[in-house]
Amino acid sequence: MTGTFRWNVGLLFVIGLVSTIGFKLWQMIKPYTQPPPRPEFKTTVKPKPQAKPAPTPSPAPTTPPKEPETPPIGMGRVVPDIGLVLRDEPSGEAGGSSGVGFNAEVAILEESTDGEWLKIRDEGTGATGWVRSANIDRVSQ
Repeated sequence: MTGTFRWNVGLLFVIGLVSTIGFKLWQMIKPYTQPPPRPEFKTTVKPKPQAKPAPTPSPAPTTPPKEPETPPIGMGRVVPDIGLVLRDEPSGEAGGSSGVGFNAEVAILEESTDGEWLKIRDEGTGATGWVRSANIDRVSQ
């Protein structure tokens, strides 16, 4: 065999090998190039509800008397521009029940014995909770 013949056979072998690998890769990738088939859902027809007999009237539920609102000892505005978390107790570790936004008008209901915490009520939403007193700017009523 001559060197040119060997070279041509080698070249054909490499071209065939690369083509086979490319074809096999394309067969592996092709299913992922198409979007999945659209799911079809069977609809069921619900039977019409039967007429129910009229319920007998029950006595009106009695609601417990609403606690009177605590009169505020002062008024204030929220200082931090991110607002405040209203805590369940006067403690940084206490869970937050809700929040109050920046510059919201609040009623000061109670002050902790050390003066570090204030119990406030958001005048917009009525939410109450404890906040650090440094975060409230007291205003005159």
